[in-house]
Amino acid sequence: MPAILTANLPYPLLFESNPQPMWIVDSANLRFIAVNAAAIAHYGFSRAEFLAMTIADIRPPEERPRLAGVLADLARDTAQARHEIGVWTHRCKDGRSIEVEISSTGLVLDGRAARLVLAHDVTQRRALERENQAARAHLQDVLTRVDDGFLALDAEQRCTYVNPRAARLLGRDNADGLLGRHPWSDSPQLAGSPFQHACAQAAATQQAGVVEVCPGADARWFEARLYPSPDGLSIYLTDISARKQVETQLRESEAYGRSLFEQLSDAVLLIDRQHRILDANPQALVMLGYARTELLALVADDLVPPAQRGRVAEEVQAVLGGSRHLAEWQIVRKDGSCFAAEANARALDDRRLLAVVRDITTRHASEQALLAFQFELSELTQRLLNQEKTTTQRVAQVLHDHLGQTLAVARLNLDACIATHAASMPAPLRQQSTRIAALLEQAVSEVRQVLTDLRPPLLEEQGLAAALDNEIRVRTIADGSADLLLETSDELAACRWPDDVEYGAFMVAREAIANAQQHAGASLIRVVLGGDADSLRLDVIDDGGGIPAPLMRGRPGHLGIVGMRERSIAIGARFGVDAEPDGGTRVSLCWEGRRP
Repeated sequence: MPAILTANLPYPLLFESNPQPMWIVDSANLRFIAVNAAAIAHYGFSRAEFLAMTIADIRPPEERPRLAGVLADLARDTAQARHEIGVWTHRCKDGRSIEVEISSTGLVLDGRAARLVLAHDVTQRRALERENQAARAHLQDVLTRVDDGFLALDAEQRCTYVNPRAARLLGRDNADGLLGRHPWSDSPQLAGSPFQHACAQAAATQQAGVVEVCPGADARWFEARLYPSPDGLSIYLTDISARKQVETQLRESEAYGRSLFEQLSDAVLLIDRQHRILDANPQALVMLGYARTELLALVADDLVPPAQRGRVAEEVQAVLGGSRHLAEWQIVRKDGSCFAAEANARALDDRRLLAVVRDITTRHASEQALLAFQFELSELTQRLLNQEKTTTQRVAQVLHDHLGQTLAVARLNLDACIATHAASMPAPLRQQSTRIAALLEQAVSEVRQVLTDLRPPLLEEQGLAAALDNEIRVRTIADGSADLLLETSDELAACRWPDDVEYGAFMVAREAIANAQQHAGASLIRVVLGGDADSLRLDVIDDGGGIPAPLMRGRPGHLGIVGMRERSIAIGARFGVDAEPDGGTRVSLCWEGRRP
């Protein structure tokens, strides 16, 4: 112990050996001057660590303003009297917070003002006090919520005590009118009721009992708990109207649910975790061909083919785990026949699940018929497009080899006739011949344009990229309202695809470009060609006003999109029309061949 204590304290051993933490603090700088062994053990700081700190260091920051105020009050106390400074929160070296009661006494050591402090740890006591306060508060809250009535009957079953709540439950305005009378007196609803009989039986047998009673026409119920004694009965009344109402609603809900369960057109099965069938509605019995007792003796595994029974356990576990499953099954009837079914299962709780089973045999047949129809339609479309291509080629050949040649020869003969006999021709005949020559020239030009439309130039000889490039050049000359660009790579420009794929892609691109020019009001139309030898991607992108969503699938009288989609389907390609994020429309065709 420091020498200052040996020199100035009359009982230094008492200070050092005190079981309660004690220390001496310099009143001027608040530094620890001395601490006893109990303080070192209780707080976890060594003596040297204590002597390097102030009393503020063992307090949390939020209590330091309070400490400053207490120290200011102590500084004004010139009598150096003992002070009880109350309960404080202190911090130990390991970070724990403890609550302590502090008492302090002023003293002078070596001419310096100091204080001797005793700290009593009250953490556990305060915790118990808080628990007791919470328990008392909870008890008080419970007591304030008690809504029971109470009445006492004598040996003649006349009321000796009735609280106001009991009077209201018995249908009376006040308790005084019941004193000295039977509780069921002047009450037709209670006279001869189960309540009166229960009171008589409890008094006769000296056995406690419980009875539920509805004393009036207002549908209010109370529960009477009867406790007999040699002197009479003690009766506690509890209003159970809300519970009875919930029970009634629950019964009605259960009845309604059962009614729905029985009347559903789909089969409904209640299955437990062990796959046992707990309940089934009439439709399930009809669908599966079982009597009710027969079906409830089975497990779900018995209703599926042997190959699917391992799947039953997986589905049951998944559904009881919280997921909802909609799956197709093969269901086995009692007679051994199978049918396709769709089962929608969900968990009722962690032990049971409800499965709604629907026979989808008819739907499967309809789906198969639809697939067959779609396949036939696709084949018909393919044949029609092939026929169109063949017919177009024949018409183009006839126009080129016959009509075109005939018109050209007629024009040449007329030109030769005019050149030879122009001088001898009358003026009207010469003028008529000139007009006929102009008409023949126009007819030849129109035949050439029709040939261009029927048989895209360069498509057969040089491929899709060259044909698109030529189409863009021709359209740019004919209509310069929008810029037309072809975007592709040099490698792809020389790539060739199957003839029907190139022809279908070209016709789709031509139709998309025409739509953008005529209807979109676009200033830029980009034709983007991508892919490789085994795939083709064609996009026609414009920056126009876009296309309304209802028109993306086509509309009566406007078959452009429908035609493009049918051409795409005919060559086995995917077709799409989408709005661009920044405005405009993208028409897409994607084809993939069989890769090696």
